[in-house]
Amino acid sequence: LTLGTFIYHGTALLGPNSDQGNSFTMGGGDVNLYYDRMNLFGGVGIRHDEQPFPGTTGAPANTTVWFGELDVVAFPWLLPGLRYESWNSQALDPNAVDLVSYTDGQFVPGIVALVRPNVKLSLQTTIEKFESRGDTKFDVGQFILGLTVGI
Repeated sequence: LTLGTFIYHGTALLGPNSDQGNSFTMGGGDVNLYYDRMNLFGGVGIRHDEQPFPGTTGAPANTTVWFGELDVVAFPWLLPGLRYESWNSQALDPNAVDLVSYTDGQFVPGIVALVRPNVKLSLQTTIEKFESRGDTKFDVGQFILGLTVGI
């Protein structure tokens, strides 16, 4: 079992002329647990921004992100896994000056096959629902097929 934590405070200059300052604080942690042929891990981050929207002052925003993943060694050469990611935040309503809360989430199933020494084949997809872009249900996203060759 491994546990971790972090905290960070900073200031960013925003806008086309970098004329708006945004003070922010972010903190979080992670956990990593191995048991037999399984690896369960995840993390969480919490962020507060004082003025994150260029051109708009006095509109602070809060964001919470988290993920959890389970990887399994099915065979020494075959490693399936499943991750869930969630992002809860706020954005400016384009039709008003109010903040709108949203939650984006996605499942990321995948599999890695160690074909030969120094050759890895991977396949993953996303099953996603992004309220920030108007989604109301989970849909299958893009598939990614990867080949890694070590030289």
